[in-house]
Amino acid sequence: MEKTLFTFTIRALENSKTNVLCVSAITTLDGSTYLFPLSHQAVANHTEILKTNAFTTVKNSINKRGQQRRVWISLSKELVNAYFDEVGNVQFGGVYLEQAESEPQEAQDKSGDAEQP
Repeated sequence: MEKTLFTFTIRALENSKTNVLCVSAITTLDGSTYLFPLSHQAVANHTEILKTNAFTTVKNSINKRGQQRRVWISLSKELVNAYFDEVGNVQFGGVYLEQAESEPQEAQDKSGDAEQP
């Protein structure tokens, strides 16, 4: 894998007015999107992403709750090890990520308007 699309979102901490920058989703080159569980979204958990130039630019680009940026990040060996297992499954922090059925924001909306087969 050469690069992966990461979705960064500003969210509120639970029961707080404090905003936090989060990594909410990861999209692979084949277009599959995977969602991070809320407990793993805070950017502080993503130490390898913090080291990238793309993260610095994202951090300077968004600051209001609800704003979102989707950026491609080149995958170093450390990033591959952090986000993929040995056979290419998307995982983070020992947890396999849930594959989204649609765009990240829509998938987290859970509005219940699922299409029937």
